[in-house]
Parts: sequence; structure tokens; C-alpha cells
Amino acid sequence: MGHGYSFECPNCKSSVDFLEGIGFCYPSSLTALFSGENPELKDNAPAEWKTVQTLLKDGWNPVDYKYQVCYCPDCKTLEECTVFTLEKEGAIYTPKYSCTCGAELQACNPLEMDIPFTITCKECKTKFSAKPNPCLFLWD
Repeated sequence: MGHGYSFECPNCKSSVDFLEGIGFCYPSSLTALFSGENPELKDNAPAEWKTVQTLLKDGWNPVDYKYQVCYCPDCKTLEECTVFTLEKEGAIYTPKYSCTCGAELQACNPLEMDIPFTITCKECKTKFSAKPNPCLFLWD
């Protein structure tokens, strides 16, 4: 379960949704993580992906896994990331995600942001500026 934020693309009127939480994807997400098939991490943070694979082989375990809305402080874009934490004997490792501009993405809450941000429509790829007043919804 979780919640999400929905924005409407001004070009094609599609709903652009950002999810937060675990939902029912948790077991399949962990399978992807353990098998090295997490495309988001592999595509957006290749060095992190290699590190995670090494840590998993060394006995590190995922202790947190969820969808999280992230924000780029440089180009002001919102992204949906699957974030997780690995743990072994009290040590913690959390991969870092980077925006296409190279800046590190930061976890955020769109409802608490007081500046406009940029969203890319997943359907038509139009980039549009959105004010922090999305529709909030619950999902499973």
C-alpha cells in the first residue's frame, strides 16, 4: 500500500502519477533486486548497481524497499525512484540516484514544496512546469 501524487499533462491530458510506499510489488521487487535485474538502479546509477550486486553477494540484506518521489535541486525535476537500504551486522548502505543532469536526487514531498518543479509526461514526453498542488490518492 501507499499513496501517490497525480498531475495532468497539459499537452495530452494524461495522468502523470508518482507513487510512494510498497504496495503489492514488494516480493517481486526484492526478486528483481536479488537477481540483479533492477533496471532503474542499473540505468540511473550504474556504479551503484555494481556496488549493490557486490554487497548482496557478500551477505547484505535489504531492510527497506519502497517507491519514493525524488527531486533534482539543479534542474527542478520530479522523479519516481525505487529506494532501498541494505544492512549487514549493523552497517547500512543506501544507494544514491542521479538526475540526467548529474545532480544527486533528493527525497521530497511534493505537497510541502513551495516552488514549481518540472515533470516529464510518461506518455507524450512533454516537459511541463507544475505547482505543488497535485491530486493525492491511495494505491495498492
